[in-house]
Amino acid sequence: GKKETLTLDAAWTAAGIPYDHRKCELENFRPETDGQKAALEAITDICVAKKLCAIMLGSNGTGKTHLAVCVLKAWGGKYYTEQTLYEKWRINAGYTGKSAAMRADLEALPALVIDEAGKSTDADFLRFLYNVLDARCGHVRPWVLCGNTTAEALMTKYTPALFSRAAGYGAVVMMQGRDGRISA
Repeated sequence: GKKETLTLDAAWTAAGIPYDHRKCELENFRPETDGQKAALEAITDICVAKKLCAIMLGSNGTGKTHLAVCVLKAWGGKYYTEQTLYEKWRINAGYTGKSAAMRADLEALPALVIDEAGKSTDADFLRFLYNVLDARCGHVRPWVLCGNTTAEALMTKYTPALFSRAAGYGAVVMMQGRDGRISA
């Protein structure tokens, strides 16, 4: 009923899920390409604890955020854009205790989604994020990294080691296709 909807809205707000993605479910994702099918399979496996993480890359509107939100709905946790995390990190970066607390908080979340990855050029921040994601693998806590860039471009920022982790514990998927948010 209405109370359940209000409770869910509060939960999605607390998780940082963008308003326009709150209705995203695995069941209403319609893959059109092999990359989208592979991404749906990888995210479904994360939701049922068969895989741990995914890196999804591709153009706008191919369903990266839609699928990433499904992980948060399955596990709980938090959605961030890389830019939002960078701003939060920058405020805390000069304070060892605050930076360590931020890292511990990110590592402890049930699930972590970082969207719009690949835009930051701050090597210290990217090392911080790599360490968070690497630690999450060690603690068996799911994560998803999404970006509108190429694997090569993201790999130079986040290191090949992260891609190796993602391939070993989950999937690295290229999602090509038309922008599903624009009607044909």
